[in-house]
Amino acid sequence: MTGTWDGISIALSALNAQKRGLDLTGQNIANANTEGYTRQRLNLATLGAPARPSIWATYQSPGTGVNVTGIDRLRDALLETRAQGRHAQLSDSTAVSSVLFAIEQQFPEPGENGLQNTLNQFWSGFGDVSNNPGSSAARVQLLQRGNVVSDWLNTTATNLETVAIEQADQLTKLVASVNSMTAELADLNHAIANGVVGGLPVNDLLDRRDVLSMSISEAVGGTITTDVDGAVTIAINGSNLINRSQAETLSVGSSGGQTVLEWPDKGTPPPVAIITTGRASGLLTVINTTIPTWQAKLDDVAAALTNKVNTQQAAGYDLDGNAGAAMFSGTTARTISMVLTDLRQVAASSQAPVGGIVSLDGTNADALANIATAADSPDSLYQNLVNGLGVVVQASSQGVSSLSAVVANVDAQRESNSGVNLDEEMTNLLAYQRAYEAAGRMMSAVDSALDTLINRTGMVGR
Repeated sequence: MTGTWDGISIALSALNAQKRGLDLTGQNIANANTEGYTRQRLNLATLGAPARPSIWATYQSPGTGVNVTGIDRLRDALLETRAQGRHAQLSDSTAVSSVLFAIEQQFPEPGENGLQNTLNQFWSGFGDVSNNPGSSAARVQLLQRGNVVSDWLNTTATNLETVAIEQADQLTKLVASVNSMTAELADLNHAIANGVVGGLPVNDLLDRRDVLSMSISEAVGGTITTDVDGAVTIAINGSNLINRSQAETLSVGSSGGQTVLEWPDKGTPPPVAIITTGRASGLLTVINTTIPTWQAKLDDVAAALTNKVNTQQAAGYDLDGNAGAAMFSGTTARTISMVLTDLRQVAASSQAPVGGIVSLDGTNADALANIATAADSPDSLYQNLVNGLGVVVQASSQGVSSLSAVVANVDAQRESNSGVNLDEEMTNLLAYQRAYEAAGRMMSAVDSALDTLINRTGMVGR
């Protein structure tokens, strides 16, 4: 049984422990909305007894007081690993989906500003020339509409190139950000390991470590492992990006005509970093595959327009009786150009001059107008492009929505486990407060008893 004097020590230990609890609960409440903050819990134990994570540990078993044995950080490592992987997948899919949406905006179909409407007017211009082969107005209008078609293709090709340049710039900035985060995380690893060895509090450092780990995972993916001293290692396809306090750097490079990420400090020439998830993976996909794919499809439309029109134009005769000259040059959307500028050179007739007399039958102009309905016409290629793009954009958007739901579910589980619940914290606050008051009353009771023993003993009968 403890002595009377021990009561003061017991009450004092309880006061100190409950005060720590009040401080920690206030810290949890204050950081309820702080990004990356992990809820913390006081771990109390009766001196001389096993640890008990309870506010009321003072009164649960005999001993000589209560002691704060540590502060638990309520973070589930398995949930964190799962969340990092899901966030990386979502970042990858989102990067691709956003670029597909940007590409889709370049093809405003159906609408007045789309290529289909422009092509329709161009083919209609041939129909007007066919109806009136000798009309200068119809021929001028046709040439103007041809210029509008080539300008539309040029502008759209330039816009797609701009999208590609923007993604390359984003990739460069992302890599710079990753290099900065890995350097900071390597320093944190060193500080955390030293703190654990020295018995110092490192919970705030661990919170920052997890925030950086998640950000790096979202950027470049990777496998994250945690050592017993709290230091993390991040590996990308078997190559360490961070090995405790050692951080490697990444850089943007080129290999085989493709944009890649490289390890600039791991050899000459620098080996390629294989990125399979994260935002960097999405950016590499859109730079190397997505944008070039749709650029190539648009180039096919331009090439078909040049080849079909020029071939049919060459089969006819112009107002001077000459075989039709090429109307377009260039076989890509970026280079196509209307080169026919003389209205007399539109080869509307399919009949050669007879006796120096030029035919104005307009049948070749009719054939030019009918290119629109051919199986392999520019129009059919363009319609396939627009329809295919719409399907891909929709599928990508649905994929992002599905992944977002999965990520939201994982984050909700993480928040339930490690986030601050204000109702729970307010309950703990009241419990610690009452326990503190009880320890104070105990101190007062012991003080009163000692006062009676010291000042009243031996005074009976006086």
